[in-house]
Amino acid sequence: MHFIVENMHCEGCAKGVTAAVKQADPSAQVEVRLEDRSISVNGGRLGGEALRSALQDAGWKAAATPS
Repeated sequence: MHFIVENMHCEGCAKGVTAAVKQADPSAQVEVRLEDRSISVNGGRLGGEALRSALQDAGWKAAATPS
């Protein structure tokens, strides 16, 4: 699953986004790309909408993108 996280700007943000995903789904693997404000999530148990919701609840403006 791929997401654009509009308000992710720095390494601190990347750590916060990763923590939000891992809190919602500890088995997920998160790859962050700051240059285009995107993340890829693999190997987790939650679906895209559940992860997007978890990110939104943590204060991140996330939108799913096509794979």
